[in-house]
Amino acid sequence: MKIKVKKVAYKNLPRSHQLAIAHYMAIDGEAWEVEYEFEGGGSGYIKDQLKKALPLFIKKYGRCRFGIDEVSPVLLIEKIMKLEHIQKDFGSFNEYHKWYKKNCTIPRHNKINRWPCVMDSTTDLIYNGVLEDGWHRFHRYIEAGHKTIPCVFYLPKENYKYS
Repeated sequence: MKIKVKKVAYKNLPRSHQLAIAHYMAIDGEAWEVEYEFEGGGSGYIKDQLKKALPLFIKKYGRCRFGIDEVSPVLLIEKIMKLEHIQKDFGSFNEYHKWYKKNCTIPRHNKINRWPCVMDSTTDLIYNGVLEDGWHRFHRYIEAGHKTIPCVFYLPKENYKYS
């Protein structure tokens, strides 16, 4: 199976990808900073705030480059099923997927402009660590029968040129 990775500056990513990265980097991980005050109010409120703050993220981090791809669910499932804790606890992906649906709240996600899953690229091989963020999205896209999963991943440090 061939992976067709595109390397794209943050400012040129699809808006859905920009929002997913901003959420992960600024809200969840607190790795990115911008002069904007995010205040409570649930996920819908935070998404609205992210949309308003997006020009600030683009101004500050617009030159950072990311890899993007539409990945086959089959490839991701193969990688997930190689994870030690998944192999230990589940006999098949379907068994794991059923458990996840039962035990984790999976919010609805737009079928158009889908937010990507963030790949764990902390190892030498892209996709080796599977997902760093977006497990709920992944399971929703599987549930909906999507033929590909939008994914984004970090590139080596030399690609991080801050604006």
